[in-house]
Amino acid sequence: MENEQYQKELFQEFEKPKRPLSGFAKIFSRTDFEHRLALTVTLEQLIFILIGAIMVMVALYAVGVERGKALKNNAIAIPTKKTTTVKAPTTAMVKVAKEQYVQNGAAQKIPPAQEAVKAYYTIIAYSYSSKETAVLQANYLKKAGFDAYISQIGKYFTVCIGKFPTKEIADPILKRVQKSIRKDAYLKYRQ
Repeated sequence: MENEQYQKELFQEFEKPKRPLSGFAKIFSRTDFEHRLALTVTLEQLIFILIGAIMVMVALYAVGVERGKALKNNAIAIPTKKTTTVKAPTTAMVKVAKEQYVQNGAAQKIPPAQEAVKAYYTIIAYSYSSKETAVLQANYLKKAGFDAYISQIGKYFTVCIGKFPTKEIADPILKRVQKSIRKDAYLKYRQ
């Protein structure tokens, strides 16, 4: 019996701790023979750790969803570049423009005098089958500071911007139109 006591003294792990260990200290309570810390986790502790991790993930997901809703509703201000845009005509605007158009007695064909005999470049911004819509859109472009006019090609009415003698003069204006008015605008050479 005495012999057994002496052998237990040689190993520290058989000694009882002087004070009871706290919650996290129980996990790291044992050391191996080389005095390295040994991690001991019971199944119960592992389940609690996993539940805690899942709760943190759910909370982070909920915060992300709420932030997304706030961004969608523009409740959070997002800094953006200032650009000037011109609204496209709505059906109500088209009706009003049509009434004004007919009242002014302008419901006649576009005179061919607008078509220059000399060759030039023009920017095609829009194309409509309705003349009233084209007139309304041309008026919006004029208000935005562009030299807009309407040209009839077959049964379509195109809203054009400017008449430029060279492509080099027209390109910067085309880029401005594509940036602020319509990205699908293109340059057309007319004779």
